[in-house]
Amino acid sequence: MIYILNGFQSICSLPGLCCNACGDACKSCPGGCKACCDPLRSCCLNVGQSFRQFTERPLSSYVIVSFLVSGVSLYLSYEARLTPVGCVSNFLYIVMGFAVINVIFAWFLQNQVWKEIMRHSDEFIDGDAPEKGYTDALPSAAMGALGGGLAAVAQATGKTVPLTGPKEPAPPKAAGKIIVPKNVTQQAFKKVFMEDFVVLFMFVALIGMFVLSWKGQAWVDTQQPVCKVGNAEYCGYAYFGIPVMFCFAYYCCACCSASVTMKKPESEDGFVE
Repeated sequence: MIYILNGFQSICSLPGLCCNACGDACKSCPGGCKACCDPLRSCCLNVGQSFRQFTERPLSSYVIVSFLVSGVSLYLSYEARLTPVGCVSNFLYIVMGFAVINVIFAWFLQNQVWKEIMRHSDEFIDGDAPEKGYTDALPSAAMGALGGGLAAVAQATGKTVPLTGPKEPAPPKAAGKIIVPKNVTQQAFKKVFMEDFVVLFMFVALIGMFVLSWKGQAWVDTQQPVCKVGNAEYCGYAYFGIPVMFCFAYYCCACCSASVTMKKPESEDGFVE
């Protein structure tokens, strides 16, 4: 699951990377065109930073997938309304209306979770700091005394005591990034799901869409002639299944909740502060 989420995040980061590259190219423009390129560079860097911050947040892939699912649902529902000519279908109107709600809810859920995460910013971990449990190398004098002591023990007991060298400092966990602890991510999801009434209402609505797809259009369509809904009948399953899958991944899967990182803020010149 973590590889799928990372893949979606990489795809979503492409606009931001393009804008950052454009800003860097404008920065190197010499002479008279610098005055024209500087505003464009600032704009591109700001846009790139916004895209990058979006993809660093949890559920960014869910927002993109929700846009795609809603777009497909609208297309299928529109096509189904034309067959046969003059047909009516309350089922299709419900699917089309929920497609819009689905997009708004995806954005809302991501923002609510992110706001809750940022309230615990004091618990974030510096990715450039070495991991705990590693010790710096001992001074040479201490190593000499330790070696002499072990030699005396070996002479007295007749057994060779191996001299283990000191551990080297660990490399940075994630250079240039800030790591959000997995417990912060999981608790943010738990708090939003338990206390946000909009999320609770939407969860009930998602269950309703699942039941509607299960029962079929005959459950709500009685007026003739009835449209042939075709594949639009399965949209309710997608509306329900996709958010459940993503939320389960971040809340229950430790590898997903522990993968939330964000790049350190950069100065105007592009250097990490």
